[in-house]
Amino acid sequence: MALRYPLAFCCALLCACQGASDITAEHLMHHHWRLESIDQQHIVQNKRQPVDFEIGERLMVNGHTGCNQFFGQGVLRQQQLQINGLGTTKQACPADRRWIENAILSTLREGSELQLTQEQLTLKGSRHTLVYQLADWIN
Repeated sequence: MALRYPLAFCCALLCACQGASDITAEHLMHHHWRLESIDQQHIVQNKRQPVDFEIGERLMVNGHTGCNQFFGQGVLRQQQLQINGLGTTKQACPADRRWIENAILSTLREGSELQLTQEQLTLKGSRHTLVYQLADWIN
């Protein structure tokens, strides 16, 4: 039986089998992610200002913690992502959301092990595990 779309099949198979050690900057760049959970605790999104994470050209990173915007330069070494020069805005953060901001910023600063599937990006730091769901602007 001949496959109708062998190239599409091969691409889908490659993505499904992609291991953490195979993650490259090209896999990460130009994607937008929304935070789904921290340490397996579901995060309720604020529709006005969602908690998100973007990786752009040359691994430039920006996003929102739910309270403040953040930005920096990503560095990818094997399956580890670290954000150098991480900066944030300085808006007040309500106590019930501050833990989210602290978990995100500490994980980005210290560096984290990456796991990547077609729909999820997981950043596993020494203290927290952040799971982001793919939410690209253009589908």
